[in-house]
Amino acid sequence: MEQLVISVKAAPGGWVVSSSVLAAPLMFLSGARAERQAQCLGHALALTGRRVEIAIYDRQDSLVAAKELAPSHPRFLKASRAPVQSSNDSWAVMPRPGLGAHGRAGGPGLQVA
Repeated sequence: MEQLVISVKAAPGGWVVSSSVLAAPLMFLSGARAERQAQCLGHALALTGRRVEIAIYDRQDSLVAAKELAPSHPRFLKASRAPVQSSNDSWAVMPRPGLGAHGRAGGPGLQVA
């Protein structure tokens, strides 16, 4: 089964959510809203049994965070009645050279967009 990619990228005037499963990209004025919509779409696709990756890019088109969602359709779950969850609810944060631990200039660290 192929992995679907949902990306959030900057666009003139806002942020765009795009994926091969969408008829057209989704435009948002807020990056936070674009990320939230990408997560909702990713979880919905995972429920259909698809493996999904959500990739977040900054305004310079650099990958700053990524999250992989495992298929969570009932046929992929164990026989127990455990709640449906993705395999990993944490984001993989990409290192941002020159930024400190709190996103300030001055040292090595990590920052989430």
